[in-house]
Amino acid sequence: MVTKLNPQVITDDMMYEGSIEPITDEAVKQLLKDIKEEEMWNDIRNEAKSNSTLQSALEECIIIYKLSKEYKDGI
Repeated sequence: MVTKLNPQVITDDMMYEGSIEPITDEAVKQLLKDIKEEEMWNDIRNEAKSNSTLQSALEECIIIYKLSKEYKDGI
């Protein structure tokens, strides 16, 4: 037997329990932006496999990122 939940029985407190915020338009926009950026970096990494100039630029970017992180972290 399949039981359907009555949405009126589930309160906001039960759904979110204070730890998960409701999804807003801004959250969706930010998520879409993050996904597009991840796709872009994935495309860059894939293209760099066959493009030595792009591979060098990507390696330099990684070095700069690591050095700036070490500087920020005080290492």
